[in-house]
Amino acid sequence: MGQIVTLFAILAGIAPADTKPGPAAEPPDAAVAQDAAKATEPVGAKAVGPALAKTPEARLAAARRYGWKVAEYVVKNLESSDERRFPGLRAFARDYREATKALDTSAEAGSWPAIDLDALVTRNPNFLRAQYEVRPGDPGWMSLHVGILLGAGEVTRARQFLLLARQRKGVPRWMRDAFDALETLCDAVLEDADLAAESGVQAAEAKEDDEAIRRFEAALATWPNNARAHYELAQVLRLRALAEKDRKAKAARIETIEAHLARARRHDPMLVQAYQGPSRAMLDHMLALRMSQPCWGQLDSGEHTFVADSLLLQFSEACSRAGIDDLALAARQVVISRRGFVDLADLGFIEGSIEALAPGPLALEVSKFLNRKYIVTRVLVPTEPEPKPERPILSTKREEVRSPTADRAIEQADAETKATPR
Repeated sequence: MGQIVTLFAILAGIAPADTKPGPAAEPPDAAVAQDAAKATEPVGAKAVGPALAKTPEARLAAARRYGWKVAEYVVKNLESSDERRFPGLRAFARDYREATKALDTSAEAGSWPAIDLDALVTRNPNFLRAQYEVRPGDPGWMSLHVGILLGAGEVTRARQFLLLARQRKGVPRWMRDAFDALETLCDAVLEDADLAAESGVQAAEAKEDDEAIRRFEAALATWPNNARAHYELAQVLRLRALAEKDRKAKAARIETIEAHLARARRHDPMLVQAYQGPSRAMLDHMLALRMSQPCWGQLDSGEHTFVADSLLLQFSEACSRAGIDDLALAARQVVISRRGFVDLADLGFIEGSIEALAPGPLALEVSKFLNRKYIVTRVLVPTEPEPKPERPILSTKREEVRSPTADRAIEQADAETKATPR
């Protein structure tokens, strides 16, 4: 139970003394502690760490409940932000409260209201603005994103953002332990999902199509966001569509197939084989996503080693071209955190990706905000000391990071320090 309790302690601001945490939230309540106790139970004969209860349904429900608890602690921290200096953080905190006001995590998960993740995070201008009011790659901010995705049942996407969060250098040991706990929770759910989908694949390989369809539908009844089950079901239905003689019936089957493939891409945007369709855009997205595989293979290897900056940049570019702009922006923030400043290429990339997610004035506003000599950002989780960047333009205080941005800021910094040996 140690990892689980440690995670809640961290997000409540109760961290080791030398970490200088932000304002503390309420300590975990009895329900959270009870969930933590259940989290030590193994899955079948294979222990995978915190595995929450004894059935796939119960594990999924407990993992989702856990995700909402994570998000709640971070949002409490955001609500302490200075509204004048960090309007995006406060605005997003209000959006979160509004979106989750009917959510009672002590009730059965089946009674929870559906959360529109596009409206709350992915395409929410306030979320996107807030992302640039915290220090690039801040572990606390990224754990908030992971928690919301996990709470809403998007376990695969939560794990993808979590793998990027691990690439932020300087994350303290206690926060890495928290990441371990979150990843174990995701893996437990995804292992159940893979077993359910594999059962359908085995039936399909035995040419028992009816049984395969039944098993895939059962897997989706347990977890509707099971990307592999959507994809594999589409393959079985495709065979039936090919054999269909009636044109209207065939068109209806094709529409169903495309819907399942779209769901597979939504719930697992890194599932390359799900990028199928007659449009040129779909082909372009698939080809772009293939460019991300060298980096993604390392990120998803389970080794938790740092990927080279060049590969992370390539990954962010590939995701952007594939239409996965939220993941692209997160990867870019990690690179910026390592480099220590925002350059001109980053500005163009960020502006383009934000415009793709939330068309309107926000992209230009964020670009102008970043394209200043100094920007002020909040630190949610302090990190350990890192080597100084090549350009001496990053200074850190307890509650904020000030960093010059864009090309003209770099040129000015160079002019001011050109007599200083590097």
